Amino acid sequence: MRKTITITTEDVYLFLISAVRYALGSRSYIAGWACRQVRAIAPKLEACQREMIIESIRRCKDYGIKYDKKSWLELLDWLESYDSKKNKAKR
Repeated sequence: MRKTITITTEDVYLFLISAVRYALGSRSYIAGWACRQVRAIAPKLEACQREMIIESIRRCKDYGIKYDKKSWLELLDWLESYDSKKNKAKR
């Protein structure tokens, strides 16, 4: 049975940044899951929260296996362009 819970955006962000930092370099399926969750949740986050995720990815010294590295770097590009695209749309 599926249940609904109430959670603040701040708490979702804390879960998400924790998952990202755990998954970076983990060499497991969790890296792909974390990347998908960031893409799904990023539009609901504040720009400063997205920036913290960007910085976590940038500072990573070992992204894990080749496929995970590709996923992280694609996510980094997507996040970096997200706010610039959003700001252009407002003009």
